[in-house]
Amino acid sequence: MRLVFKGFTMKMLKRFVYKGFSPYYYARKTLYNLSNRTDYRRRKSYRASADPAAIEAIRAEGWTKPAMDLENVGKAVAYCRELEAKTWPQDTPPEAGQGKDFWTLIVNRSNVNEHPVLIEFASQPAFKNLASAYLGEEAVLSDIALMKSFPTHRQAKHSQLWHLDADDDRLLLFYVYCSDVDDGAGPFMLIPKSRQTPIYLPRFLRKYGYTDAEIKARSKPQSVVSVVGPAGTVFACDTATTYHCGSRCEDKTRLALSIRYTTRSGLYPVQPIAKAS
Repeated sequence: MRLVFKGFTMKMLKRFVYKGFSPYYYARKTLYNLSNRTDYRRRKSYRASADPAAIEAIRAEGWTKPAMDLENVGKAVAYCRELEAKTWPQDTPPEAGQGKDFWTLIVNRSNVNEHPVLIEFASQPAFKNLASAYLGEEAVLSDIALMKSFPTHRQAKHSQLWHLDADDDRLLLFYVYCSDVDDGAGPFMLIPKSRQTPIYLPRFLRKYGYTDAEIKARSKPQSVVSVVGPAGTVFACDTATTYHCGSRCEDKTRLALSIRYTTRSGLYPVQPIAKAS
């Protein structure tokens, strides 16, 4: 009995201290689910079929490259490339400013409904089933963004620094490269979970972004994974628990589509993006 209690206590300590958001986060999530009990039970009973190896890879390392329909991916990439050519063909970055001036969002939450092709692509079972199986309940499509990142030669900031996303305590972010990405094109970089040194400090007391030197001190040697690949490369990462960064373009631009799945009751309960009926 003592061993069971000790194991449960350690699990809770890790959840609330190592992985923990502020008490406000957990209170809000709990109250939301209590006030939507019927929907919460429905979401928890949702059963999704997904590759067990992919789920285990995300649990163990924080990321995976899921099997995808290459023809379907190719069509989405072609659509994104056409959209880029129409809306932001130039390879010059936005003017320097206080925000994320290293990229432009061609598609985001505010205009995604103008692009049913992308909503249809992001809603496919290959994405939703993997996210739902990993999260343990029906995952919801909370965000779609088409990002064009630029070489700016400015000091790294915001998401160019090593960080964790705060939409939920776990989530699944899918990336689709719509251009060829090598080390000069600002690849997505991550520290696999097995290579991270636990930071036993509540997340709300940590810094948002760590420099390369700081993250190196908090991970095992040779830990950084740079995800490079040709246009059409697809990968998934739990960016809420896996330290990551990106858009550090050196001499090339990068066009990437991101698709975010979370639980319905994250830090900010979301209105899911839905396909047109």
